[in-house]
Formats: sequence, C-alpha cells, structure tokens
Amino acid sequence: MAFTLPALPYAFDALEPFVDATTMQIHHGKHHQAYVTNLNNALDKFPELKDLGIVDINKKVGTDAIPKDIATVVRNNGGGHWNHSFFWKIMTAPTNSNGPSDELKAAVNPNPAHSSVMDRRKLNESSRSYTMAFTLPALPYAFDALEPFVDATTMQIHHGKHHQAYVTNLNNALDKFPELKDLGIVDINKKADGSLGITSTPNQDNPLQGVADEALLPVLGLDVWEHAYYLKYQNRRPEYIAAFWNIVNWEQVSENFTAAKAGSPPAL
Repeated sequence: MAFTLPALPYAFDALEPFVDATTMQIHHGKHHQAYVTNLNNALDKFPELKDLGIVDINKKVGTDAIPKDIATVVRNNGGGHWNHSFFWKIMTAPTNSNGPSDELKAAVNPNPAHSSVMDRRKLNESSRSYTMAFTLPALPYAFDALEPFVDATTMQIHHGKHHQAYVTNLNNALDKFPELKDLGIVDINKKADGSLGITSTPNQDNPLQGVADEALLPVLGLDVWEHAYYLKYQNRRPEYIAAFWNIVNWEQVSENFTAAKAGSPPAL
C-alpha cells in the first residue's frame, strides 16, 4: 500500500485572513507531499512494512520493527505525514470555529474561576491571572568566554534573541491557561495522570512514536515550523499562534478528545 496526500477538507483560502491561501498551497502541496513521497520511497525497500497504516508506522518508530537503513527517513517523513494529516483536520474556516464544548472546557480548565480561559478572543489584560512567568536565565559566563570556539556575537543572539523568544512564546501561551502557570518547565511537558497536558516535539516527531518522552494521544496541535506561517507572519510567530485560535475546528478536537478517552488515536 502506498500512502497518498489527503485532500484538504476546505479550500486553500478558507482560513483567510489568519492563514493565507499561498501558504496553504505550498504547505499542503509541497511540504506534505514531500513527506508522503519520501515515506513511500523508503518503504519500497521493505515490502513487509507496506501494509502498515500510518498510525502503526509511527508507533513502530524507535523500535527494531523499522530497519536501521530507513529509521531516520521513516521517523521524519512518517511523522510528517501523520502530523500534517492531523493538523489539516483541526482547522476550519473562521465562521465555523465555534469554541470548545463544555466537556472540553472542563477538562482543560477544571477550576470554574477560569471557565472562559479557552476563548482567546475574550481575554484581556484585566481578566488574566498572573502567578508565575518564566524568565530568561542569565548565562553563567560572559558572552566572549567561549572564544575562539563560539564567538561572542553568536552567544548574544542565541541567548538574547532565540532563547528569549522561546521564553516569551511559552509565557504567551500559558497566559491562556492560568491553571498551568504554577507548573515548572518539566511539569508542563510531562503529565502522567491521564489528564490533558501540553507537550512539544522536535522536528516531525509526535507523541504516538516510540521515541516520545511520554506516550500521549494527540487531541489538538499546532505546526510551528516556519513553512506554516512565514509568508504571512515572517518572524512574528506569536502573532501566528494567536491567529490560530480563530480557526480551530473545535468539533474535530472534541472528537479527538472522545477517541483519546477511549484509548484511541484520532481518526485521520
């Protein structure tokens, strides 16, 4: 069985003005297609794997079931194919993004005082509950201390720009969920009690894969690779993240949540 590029469940311009049509055309027709093509090419060498579905392929990533010759290719492209197939379905036209169900709100915000926290459009400065914000740690040495092997300018940019951006984006995301703001950085990425949690994965990894730090069933996700937003937002990733909440397909997210409670990954 060869994997194929799934059709988008909406027109390329359906997510305007939050995600532009050109980005969707390139993201779907070029990037996602490349993952499908590369995955099929890798599996051609091992016919015994070609009857596996994309979920099974991802679950076997990091195990001996995937031959070493293609392990990295399958991890990157099998993950990319599943991730994007999942991502397309959790977006919809802005007019169809009607907010999360009461059940989903309760799961994310068990504290009734925060009952409206998932509605990003209703948030304002006066309604946010600030408890703890992550801060940029000071370097334990001067910028030029690693010379001549790492130059001072690189250290200044790496620390002051890149690391600061991660801190800022994390704090911006947690502003929407005050009940998470007393957690430490490890807690935010790992919750093992069966409740909803927040995690992030590098490259094209996902929580279904055997390489994941914690086995989780995805309910909602956001692609923050630059190819997902750069044409419209350039380096303004926080603006893209904020815009995303206007096009979430909450009906699909609720279906994913129901599947996860039953122990199943989301249907693609």
